[in-house]
Amino acid sequence: MPDEKNFFDDGEPLTVGEYLRAAREEQNWSVADTARELKIAARYVTALEKGAYEVFPAKIYARGILKRLAGFFEFENTEAFLGHFEKEWAAHTGTGAKEPAALPGEE
Repeated sequence: MPDEKNFFDDGEPLTVGEYLRAAREEQNWSVADTARELKIAARYVTALEKGAYEVFPAKIYARGILKRLAGFFEFENTEAFLGHFEKEWAAHTGTGAKEPAALPGEE
């Protein structure tokens, strides 16, 4: 597992995606095998690792998948990890939550 000190320190911390990718690679899992094992789309694993949060229809989906990945890779401090995700999501999207898109005819 990557050093949690590097992730949680105020110095040059890893991003959520960098930490996730480092944990996956350290345990010798490919993106495809990880996605298959957890029954999620590989594009979501890749999106999380790249910080491409716009791929997700809403924050709850990204957070749920991230929580499953943290459990799968046995992160010691999942709540702190998810807290960092919350901050990154807000910085990336400019909000704490992403509003669902309007359905056609409901604009």
